[in-house]
Amino acid sequence: MDDDETTIMVGHPTLRVSPDDSDSLRDAHADLIRDRIAQANDSIARIGMGSYQWRLFLLCGCGWFADNMWLQGVSVVIPSVRAQFGLSEAEMGVGSSFTFLGMMIGGGFWGIMSDVIGRKPAFTLTLLITTFFGFYASFATTFPQFYWRLFWLGTGVGGNLPVDGSLFLEFVPASHQHLMTLLSLFWPLGQIFTAAVAWKVLPGASCTLLGDAPCDINTENWGWRFTLRVLAGVTFAMVLGRVLCVRMLESPKFLLSVGKVKRAEEVLVELARTNGWTGNTEDLNLRHSCASSESGREHGLERATGTASAGLRSGTESVADDDALLTGFNSASSASARSRMSSESGSERPRSLSPLRRALSPLRPNNSLKLRGNVMMAEWWENVQVGWNLLLLLFEEGVTRRTTILILAIWSLISLGYTMFNGFLPIFLAANPDTSAPPISVDETFRNYFILALMGIPGSVAGMFLIDTTWGRRGTMAISTFGTAFALYLFTFSRTETFQLVCGSIVSLLQNMMYGVLYTYTPEVFESRVRGTASGAASVVSRVFGCMAPLLTGWLLGVSVALPLVIASGFLFLAGICMVLLPVETRGRDVL
Repeated sequence: MDDDETTIMVGHPTLRVSPDDSDSLRDAHADLIRDRIAQANDSIARIGMGSYQWRLFLLCGCGWFADNMWLQGVSVVIPSVRAQFGLSEAEMGVGSSFTFLGMMIGGGFWGIMSDVIGRKPAFTLTLLITTFFGFYASFATTFPQFYWRLFWLGTGVGGNLPVDGSLFLEFVPASHQHLMTLLSLFWPLGQIFTAAVAWKVLPGASCTLLGDAPCDINTENWGWRFTLRVLAGVTFAMVLGRVLCVRMLESPKFLLSVGKVKRAEEVLVELARTNGWTGNTEDLNLRHSCASSESGREHGLERATGTASAGLRSGTESVADDDALLTGFNSASSASARSRMSSESGSERPRSLSPLRRALSPLRPNNSLKLRGNVMMAEWWENVQVGWNLLLLLFEEGVTRRTTILILAIWSLISLGYTMFNGFLPIFLAANPDTSAPPISVDETFRNYFILALMGIPGSVAGMFLIDTTWGRRGTMAISTFGTAFALYLFTFSRTETFQLVCGSIVSLLQNMMYGVLYTYTPEVFESRVRGTASGAASVVSRVFGCMAPLLTGWLLGVSVALPLVIASGFLFLAGICMVLLPVETRGRDVL
């Protein structure tokens, strides 16, 4: 075979494709996946919203609950931890930064891996990791112990949301996609729970550096440890719920994206059985769509090679070969690599790769490792290469690249603005605007904190309805983000505790609407094959800038209490501009 040709296995037949035709072959392969996923969407719509999806809704909601519960949990214990270890204002942000650092790594790792090995494994493991290290952090005896345990806690809780959002979205019918926004209702509930625990425990069991009253940190500052243990216990209850309350199914759209058609059909049949659907399960056979989409796929392959259509027909006549039709595009590169390796001598310089081989190289496993017998390492390296290739797909030319860049910018800016305010909210609330009045007590601080948490609930509910109006996803996001920025700016001008509470309530309401729609829009706008990767990438950049925010805020607080709020308002305003520039509106569109 000439070096400028590549063999592609489609079922049993062999297609020889020249480098110039590789784009046509890739397009045909991608179209086939989209055909299958569109058929899966129809099947899920026929089955309808049933008991499985509602249980999944509650379990995924626990992920939202846990994420904000721990973010706020770290925030509320920081003053007591500061007193415990005698930290300065600049050092005070280190614990939060290490939490965000862990979330960054966890979000990226679990997001990409969910597109490589599936959504199901991460669904439970992320919260199990969070439980262990949350409980372990409560026993820290030094500050380095504390923030390193928060780092590992972050790797668990940070990987939870990208996976949960993708999993739920890929099981829900198009008629109920608005429930993705309602999931954000669990976000303020997590904050409310943390606020309630903190209000009940911390005022009577904390030492702070705000007052002059003597306090023994060994016997009177146990509240922060107890709070972390309560949060860890609640997270473990969520793990038990995910293990015992529902028999988890792998996402059929993920299975289709990796060529496992038969397994995807089995999942749809199991979903129908769980929901009590009484229709004919033969209607859920995804391979019934072969005939309707055959001509389009043949046309794409015929552009690549004159002999392709005959090979394709031969390869798809057998139902057993249908999975190979989807996976053959990737597996062919492995076969080609093995053939090339066996023909090359150790002293011969490898010939230059053809354009198609270079394009497929990220998907090719490292066969030299396999030849050395290190199969596990080879499989690990193959997963790394596949993950990297998925990441590169987000930056393809055109609308996809523009959407990816804007989404990453939005997540980065919102993470900065949100964390600079909410990560130090108890401190902002404790800073009495009226300098002539006595300092606000710890009890009053957590009472106000609890009120602000409650105000987030209406924002999530309002967002669920507004995204299906003429505003759509983009309009609702932009308006709520601009409103949050303005209310946060007004917060800096508060001169009374009441005005401070009103501004804070508006911020809480609008920011929950903002986040709820953003968590809906991000997985919706990307296809199944890269959905977990895209959500993971968004989580990574969010956590990267989340790491920076506590350190920046801690330094700015040494200058002025109002300065971090003004800067946070500016970041949110820029995020709103990016939302206006998004090229795709997902309202009314099926999730592929």
